[in-house]
Amino acid sequence: MASKIFPNQEGLDNFLKSKSLHKISEGSEAKCYLSYVDGLAYKRISKGRTGDFITKDQIDLPSFAFPQDLFIVDEKVYGYRSEYIDPNLFLIDAYNPLSIVKFKKLNLQNLKRALEIFAKDTDRLSKEHIQIYDMAFNLAFTGTRLVAFDTLDYFRTEKDVTEMNRSSIDYAIKTLFNLWLQIDPFTSLNQLPLEEYLKEIEGIQRRLIKSDENY
Repeated sequence: MASKIFPNQEGLDNFLKSKSLHKISEGSEAKCYLSYVDGLAYKRISKGRTGDFITKDQIDLPSFAFPQDLFIVDEKVYGYRSEYIDPNLFLIDAYNPLSIVKFKKLNLQNLKRALEIFAKDTDRLSKEHIQIYDMAFNLAFTGTRLVAFDTLDYFRTEKDVTEMNRSSIDYAIKTLFNLWLQIDPFTSLNQLPLEEYLKEIEGIQRRLIKSDENY
C-alpha cells in the first residue's frame, strides 16, 4: 500500500504546509486542498481511519481517482493525496444542484462515450471484488471523461459486486438528471434501462433548446 508515515500530527501538518495548499472544500470531518507545488488534491481527515483502503498502486484506472498516497499517524489514516478534480466539473453538488443552463450545454454524445469507458473500468473493479460507495455525489465529467473521486470508502469483499456496481452507475447518472430537470425519481422514466433513459433525456434536451430558439 502506498503510504507516508509521520511520527505525529504535527509532522503531517508540517508536510502539508510544504505543499502550498489552497483550501477548496471543507466538511465536518475533512478538508480538501489543491497543492500549488504538485497540482494534486490533498485531503486532511480529522479523525483517524483504519481499514484496507484501495490505492492507485493497487489498481490504476482512468475513471477512478484513487489515492496515490495515504498519510499515516499511529497506524491510522489521516489523509491522502490524489488526482485533482476541478470542482466546476462535479456533476452534482449536494448543496447547489446544477442549473438547467448547464444541462442544455452538456454534450450528451460525449457523456455517453465516456460512460462506456467508465462502465468498463467499473467492471474491472468488480472483477477485483471492489465495491463502489457513494458515487452519485462524487462524480465529475471533464467533457471527455467521467471520473469518480473521494473513493476512500470503496472496499474489498468476497461477494460478486458486478450488479451492485453497475446499479451505482445507473443511480449516479439518473440522480444527476433528476436533479437538473426536477424529475420525480419514482416516475416510470427512472425505471427504464440506462441506455433508454438517456435517449429520453436527449429528447428533453432537444425540446428545451428548440423552445429557447422559438422564444
